[in-house]
Amino acid sequence: MKKIKHVILGILVSISIFAVMPPVHAQAASPVGLRSFAACTPGRVLTFPTWYNGLPMDSATCSVQLSKLTDIWKIVLNLVEILLMVAGYLSAGLILWGGIKYIKSQGNPQNIASAKSTIMNAAIGLGIALSAVAIVRFIWGRF
Repeated sequence: MKKIKHVILGILVSISIFAVMPPVHAQAASPVGLRSFAACTPGRVLTFPTWYNGLPMDSATCSVQLSKLTDIWKIVLNLVEILLMVAGYLSAGLILWGGIKYIKSQGNPQNIASAKSTIMNAAIGLGIALSAVAIVRFIWGRF
């Protein structure tokens, strides 16, 4: 029975790792010394935006060009979105942890209550984090 638990846990961990990995895109090699604008476009890691997402970039040097005050607000909103997404990932992890605590409670009412409390608090935190990300993206769309 213990071996089955370890196999199931290994499969779940493997699936969760592959679920959060960004897709790999193949690109053709460009001639030496030439840099395309596609090389300057921001990528995403674990769905986190880059801090410079939405800012104008110089295609020759791939550097961010700050030209007006709203550019600083875009950076601030990108950083807030990153922090809120981290909070969302942490709350999803706490939901999993609460589920593991629930499974390991073995019928003990005190442990069951603790696990349910963990799951409920994490679910509330996840809802707050997701709605906050939606609000930040709505505000970001106004700039």
